[in-house]
Amino acid sequence: MIEGPACIYASHKTGPIRGEDRTILINGGGGNMASLHLKEILYRLNQGELTSLEIIYLADIMDPGMDRAISRFGHAFGRHDVELLKVNVKETELGSAIDGKVDYYIETVKQFPELTLERCRTMLSENGMLMAYAGMARGEGPVILVDGTKYSIGDVHWDGKTLQTKQGFWISGNTGSTVEDMVMILRRLKTGDVTTLDDVGALCGPKAMEEALHAMHEKRYPGKIVALPQYTGLPLTDIKGLEGLEYGWSVEDMEAIRAGVMTRGIDETLLRHFAGELQSSK
Repeated sequence: MIEGPACIYASHKTGPIRGEDRTILINGGGGNMASLHLKEILYRLNQGELTSLEIIYLADIMDPGMDRAISRFGHAFGRHDVELLKVNVKETELGSAIDGKVDYYIETVKQFPELTLERCRTMLSENGMLMAYAGMARGEGPVILVDGTKYSIGDVHWDGKTLQTKQGFWISGNTGSTVEDMVMILRRLKTGDVTTLDDVGALCGPKAMEEALHAMHEKRYPGKIVALPQYTGLPLTDIKGLEGLEYGWSVEDMEAIRAGVMTRGIDETLLRHFAGELQSSK
């Protein structure tokens, strides 16, 4: 579970949000990647950084994911006087919903590099920056750099660079993470500055792996699907659905399950249950 946050940390290290940036746009704002970006931004705010930040726009085609993100993070951002605003781009034209220009644009959707470039040209402020999604292939999203060199969005993140285009805006990107990046995330987990458990949307055992893969592609759950061999016969189940399984939940487990939040206690109860089943089958 630390691989995702470590990759996000590495990307922000390559092309960080700048101290003077006031507005951020996250396209795909209802997805799992957006939540990881929000956690990284919130961590920096908690460290006393990004003092100019005022608004983060979440853009997506469906409301539930954005509503979940605002429910999860809105209060924490509010303590820093930063507002999370959603824009359903099926219902509202993105440009008309944004007040002024965007200083920093995080793209988490890889399918439309030309649309990404158009937004950079029309919606980014002077010297605004795009953080490109690591799923774009080399050559996708052609740009001309300030020195006249031909390049692309895809090349920028594969090469782990931050470069300025001839049109003035910057592009940053990074793909993957290093052992050092993972160590940093582990350090934050140990100090309680971040958690990964609340990113879990559903669980399954090895027998439900095929169904889980289909569910992942269908984006059936608003969170990560975690498959662990220790859970043996656990069916593919979202966190709230665990309430219907008689696995000896504690009072604390039930509170978390009904809130739809994975916890260490739930994990330990599952492990005890399936360890007991394994012992009784011998």
